[in-house]
Amino acid sequence: MTLYAMTDEMKALYSMPIESAEDAAAFDALMKETAGSIEDKARGICCLIAQLKGDNEMLAKEADRLECMAVSAKNKADRLKEYLRFQMESIGYGENGKDKMDLGIFKLGWQNTPPALKIINEDAIGMQWLIVQPAKIDNAGIKAAIKAGQVVEGAELVTGRTMVIR
Repeated sequence: MTLYAMTDEMKALYSMPIESAEDAAAFDALMKETAGSIEDKARGICCLIAQLKGDNEMLAKEADRLECMAVSAKNKADRLKEYLRFQMESIGYGENGKDKMDLGIFKLGWQNTPPALKIINEDAIGMQWLIVQPAKIDNAGIKAAIKAGQVVEGAELVTGRTMVIR
């Protein structure tokens, strides 16, 4: 069944946003109100799930594509800025008092940056400058140990059940 063949109720579920607890409650209420036998509801919901999974995959790929474009645009802008800085410095700007250029709609300028910390030797840094991190449980290690037959106090493997749509 395609999206176009779904009932109006399924189309309403498909187009309903869930961005808040109120939206989720309205979505749940509409699901309860859908007419038909449990088999018809299940079939319609399975079609809806398949469509939404496809939408999710497509949107995730589009988000990745847009992220790549954003990274590329930032990298190009950074490269152009570095090129411009190098070219301007090669003709004397940024030193000897020549630190500004008025380009009409743009103004170029050089200024000192705030002091940045550079750690030269981590071993020479005193203990008072170290931040104590809380211990973290190795979930993967515990799971592997229990699967291998080892008893780990305070942990157990649990198996749940999930519905599978094929």
